[in-house]
Amino acid sequence: MSCRDNPMMCSSAAERLKQLMKKQHIYVLKTGEKISPISELPLGLLDPEKMGVLLGNKYGVAKPRLPGLISPWATKRLDEFDGYISRFSLARLQPSKLGQIGIAKSEPGDENNQDISALVGKVDPQAGTFQPGQSRRL
Repeated sequence: MSCRDNPMMCSSAAERLKQLMKKQHIYVLKTGEKISPISELPLGLLDPEKMGVLLGNKYGVAKPRLPGLISPWATKRLDEFDGYISRFSLARLQPSKLGQIGIAKSEPGDENNQDISALVGKVDPQAGTFQPGQSRRL
């Protein structure tokens, strides 16, 4: 049975997942007082090819958990830090549906329009600044 056949089943599963997520803190990248606008996980800073085996053997982190890709925000900070990932710190956040931290609902848009600015933010050309999405998500 799929969500298409029984939408209530998927809705119930999603709500249960959100309840479970509220019970665990998440750790996201931070520099100074600025938290990553997309609640970026620190594992993205680690190269899966160079660190995958070590992290797997020593800490039990599976190689697929290392995305090997970081956001433009983290890339800019890494450049400012001359490549030293130790200059990042972590923020411990409690996921919250109401506070839109780590848990959020995004309404499907027009399937012909691939606008994801609600999820990742957008650049305001008039102000020349980045506007984060409406919530911080995993």
